[in-house]
Amino acid sequence: MAGLISLLAFIIFLIQDVPLLIVELLELLKALLNPTGVLTEQNLSLIAYLLMLYLPWLVLTGLLRLFIWLIKRAKKRKSGVIILLSFFQMFLPDPYAERTIKTVQVQKKKEVKTENTPKDRNKQTDIDLE
Repeated sequence: MAGLISLLAFIIFLIQDVPLLIVELLELLKALLNPTGVLTEQNLSLIAYLLMLYLPWLVLTGLLRLFIWLIKRAKKRKSGVIILLSFFQMFLPDPYAERTIKTVQVQKKKEVKTENTPKDRNKQTDIDLE
């Protein structure tokens, strides 16, 4: 209901001739509600204008509802949704790729140092024993 009111307010703001607009909207509603009524070119152009006006918002709302539905299903541990979301994450770019690479490099260096340290100690003890 609020969307319809905002739509009407926006149309009234754009078009100065308010009575003509009200008549056009009423004719459009009559044509849409009457199954035998034929839509005129003016009605079709008004429908096209309204669709173009609200199409970005409809797409955004649809995507938000889709993602909310996917998140709810993923929280319930549905395997199909989890696989789908993992594919999304696989193909989307990582905004912290550089930081992640540096972190992995530092971890590898620490692992290499810890692996080399016990061997060096064993070599030193072998040398001391001889």
